[in-house]
Amino acid sequence: MPYTLDDLPSLDELRERYFYDLRHEDRVPVKELEFALWRAGTLFRGDAHPPEAAPHLQALVEACVHEHLDVRRLARDLAALLRESVDLRLGFPVEPHAAWVPRAVVIVREYVHPAPRPPLLMGSLLGW
Repeated sequence: MPYTLDDLPSLDELRERYFYDLRHEDRVPVKELEFALWRAGTLFRGDAHPPEAAPHLQALVEACVHEHLDVRRLARDLAALLRESVDLRLGFPVEPHAAWVPRAVVIVREYVHPAPRPPLLMGSLLGW
């Protein structure tokens, strides 16, 4: 069963993770968000793979933790970003916005509660 907005972490959990990343020199939010995008298996158009998409996601997270304080809105905004990032040249039909929400929920969950990192060698090759 796909994730729903009810499966999102709380605002407190998101804020705790985000501010943790800001306080630690070895953790940069944009890199941690990039890792979440990779782990979530998110596909973007050819010129917007996770390293390029992560700054856009960071801006959405910053707006959530500093301004609107709504994790559901974060997921909906991220779903819109994902939908806009689809490469129409691949020939896939563009699904309605609601179909992208479960993917957005996975990314937010992966950022707040990340899966274990790959082995050091693999991570260093991928720039993590």
